[in-house]
Amino acid sequence: PEKGLQMIGPIDSKLEMQDLVLHLRQVMRLLVDAGDIAGAVPHALTIYERSNWGNAFETRQLGDAAVDVLIRAGRLVEAEEIVSRTRDGDPLAQPLQDRMEGRLALAKDDLSRAGQMLTRAISTFAGYGYEPEEMRTRRSLAEVHVKAGNREAAEAELRGVARMADEHGAVFEGNQARLALAAIGIELNSPAVRQEVPGQAEERVVTVLFADVRGYTSMVTNEAPADLVDKVASFHRWARQEVERHHGVVDKYAGDAMMATFNVSGARLDHTLQAVQAALAIRDKAGAAGLPVGIGIAVGAAVVGSLTSDANMSAIGEVTNLASRLQGQAGAGELVLSAEAYKRTREWLTQMSMSTSEATLNLKGFAEPVSAHRLQNQGGSSPRS
Repeated sequence: PEKGLQMIGPIDSKLEMQDLVLHLRQVMRLLVDAGDIAGAVPHALTIYERSNWGNAFETRQLGDAAVDVLIRAGRLVEAEEIVSRTRDGDPLAQPLQDRMEGRLALAKDDLSRAGQMLTRAISTFAGYGYEPEEMRTRRSLAEVHVKAGNREAAEAELRGVARMADEHGAVFEGNQARLALAAIGIELNSPAVRQEVPGQAEERVVTVLFADVRGYTSMVTNEAPADLVDKVASFHRWARQEVERHHGVVDKYAGDAMMATFNVSGARLDHTLQAVQAALAIRDKAGAAGLPVGIGIAVGAAVVGSLTSDANMSAIGEVTNLASRLQGQAGAGELVLSAEAYKRTREWLTQMSMSTSEATLNLKGFAEPVSAHRLQNQGGSSPRS
């Protein structure tokens, strides 16, 4: 269990218990939201091994996060013990206890009790005006309805979560609700993301993304035209959804290719990370549908805006050229990042255990070799076709 504390990093000896509780809880939440349950388990076991974490409220806070992790990891014995020992806790933290009880009951297929406890937790969270916890709990209640075969009730809960998330800008919760709806056969479009595109062309530091389907020529030869058109249309739709979800703008489509620009408003500092996250989502969705894509991403100055009154947004500059050329060097399932794009996202890539390989590329239109970094799919990358 001490590994859980070690993985958090060095802890100041003067760190107060309430700060440690908050830190542990947020680390577990982040790992769960990132899908890294194995990485969250050592932290949850640290909670399990220690019965007292300050006061009863803080103990319940950590217990709630740890129980979520342990249930997802299939470790119901430890989860049940935490739930049992926190029952006599602070009344102000009762909705956390109710949620623990509900999630444990769901894991044990006691759907009646699960529904009762989660509904009570939702009511309390809503009364407090604590929307983030209400949304998380409503997603758990939707799981109960799905397991009970009540698809309409599950749909109502998830639509409610998506609506609340859109109103409060809770992008992750909205995405999770839409994924859960998709799992029961309901597609709910993402809300339109408004981007402040300059009316007149202005210079900005932007991140440009180019994505292109690999093996398209052979698909044209081997697939029925209607099937291929449907696949490409789906690719365009997914690409737009992910780009807009990550605060970017799709400049143009060209057959099986797409170009997007991030930070057209000039107001974001994390535009390169947003572009990489959008690229990974596009790659994974398209790959699952049999459309392997190669993606190039570059950062630099560009003139952005509508060049004529009736034109779409455009980004013009060397950065656009570079992103396009890098995309041309990307294999199926591969992202090729410019040196500056890699520099801006290196820390996040390391945190997510995503390794890259450095490459020096001779690109058309560039007098000198260009330094770049290749980020391959976990399953490897096939050559450019």
